Amino acid sequence: MLTEREIDHIAEKVAGRLVRYGLDMKNPIDMQQDLAFLRHQRQSAENFGANVRRTLVYGSVMSFVGGVAYVIGRIIVAALRNQ
Repeated sequence: MLTEREIDHIAEKVAGRLVRYGLDMKNPIDMQQDLAFLRHQRQSAENFGANVRRTLVYGSVMSFVGGVAYVIGRIIVAALRNQ
């Protein structure tokens, strides 16, 4: 079992380590905001790859559809000119 003195010593070490990383335990609201910001950054980074893939797929599909529409339009124009 840890004594009260050992617990205080461990708590001081942990608080010192957190301060070194920029997290002040004496101001919990700022600490929560910092952690929320970090969570948002992590989620944005995780979603970035999915957004890039989605954009590439949509762009490829739209290019293909546009090409097919162009070819069909040219066929129709050519057919109308031959009449």
